[in-house]
Parts: sequence; structure tokens; C-alpha cells
Amino acid sequence: MKTLKCRWLEMMSASLLLLAFLNVNAAYGQQNRPQSPSIKKEHADINNDLAAINADKERIAALKERYKIDKDVKNESAVIADKEQIRKAQASLHKNYSYLSADKRTLVRNHDLAIDKATEVVNHSKAELVTNKANWTKAKYRHDYAAMDTYSAAITRSETELNRNKELLRSAKLQRDDDVLAVNRNIRRANGEFGATLYSQNAMATADRWMNK
Repeated sequence: MKTLKCRWLEMMSASLLLLAFLNVNAAYGQQNRPQSPSIKKEHADINNDLAAINADKERIAALKERYKIDKDVKNESAVIADKEQIRKAQASLHKNYSYLSADKRTLVRNHDLAIDKATEVVNHSKAELVTNKANWTKAKYRHDYAAMDTYSAAITRSETELNRNKELLRSAKLQRDDDVLAVNRNIRRANGEFGATLYSQNAMATADRWMNK
């Protein structure tokens, strides 16, 4: 029984270390990988949302302290005003949570659009390579050596282009995963989303990132 418990603890420790290692790499990659203007805008919006959320929380905490003081001294008019200010601050907090959720969805959607475009380019490159290989084969059957040389060069160019476009697609996927992990870290610090949701998204992003490394 003790042996099983020790093995379980070792596995949990290894998993936590792996996740921490991937998160550090994600942060490094997110800082060093170029971003499109639309993605930069969503990052700025998310940072503004998080700043507003933190400001609302601080304001609510201060108002609640003032409410306690006014209640203790039985200042009824001040207590009524404090309650109203707390309700307004809480409404502002919920509004900023909604903005944060919407901006995060837009960020992920922009990444997915970039991935879709990169996938289309890869598929086009694959089709071009297949066509050039088919043309080379036809030229071979005709014993058209000049055409074979032409299509052989075209095949080389297509393979180079395909490899480059595959790398761009891989980079687009890694950037999306890096951003999800980095943004979720900031959201977790602000308690801006359910922990279970963040854990699920982080697990998916980490697994996808691992496969694309």
C-alpha cells in the first residue's frame, strides 16, 4: 500500500513539474513569437479588462470597510449610500468579467482564423506538389527529359514551400496555445473565470502544444 502511495506521489510530482516546464516555455515563446495587429489588440483589451476587474475588487473591498464603519456608528444615511455604491461597483465588476470573457473568445477566434488560413496554404502547397509529381511522371513516360528537368525543379520548389508553410502552421498553433496558457495565468490571478474551465483549457492547450513541438 505504501509503495502504491509513493508511486502515485511520484507521478503527481512529475506531472506538476512537466506542466510547470511547459508553462515556462509557453511564456517564453509567447514573448518571442511575432503577433498580428488584431491579436495584439485583443491582448491589450484583456489586460485592460483585468486591470478594471482588479480596480473594481479593490473598490468593493474599500466600500465594504466603509459600510462596516458607518453601520457601527449607526449612520443610517451613509449606510444606504454605501450599499448603493457597493451595488454599482459589483455591477461594474460583473460587466468587466463579461468583457473579459468576450475578449478572450475573440482572441482565440482570431488565432483559429490564422490557423485556418495557414492550413489552407499548406493544403494548396500539397496539391501543387502532387500536380508537379504527376506531371514529372507523365513526362517520364513520354521520355521528355527536358520536361522532366523542369518538373523536377518544380517539385523541389514545391517541397521547400510545403515545408515552410507547414512550419508557419505549426507556429500559428503554438502561438494560440502559448496565448491561451499565458492569458489563463493572468485570469487565474484575477479569479476572472471558473477554475475548472481554465484547467480544461490549459490541459488542451498544453497537450496540443506538446504535439506541435
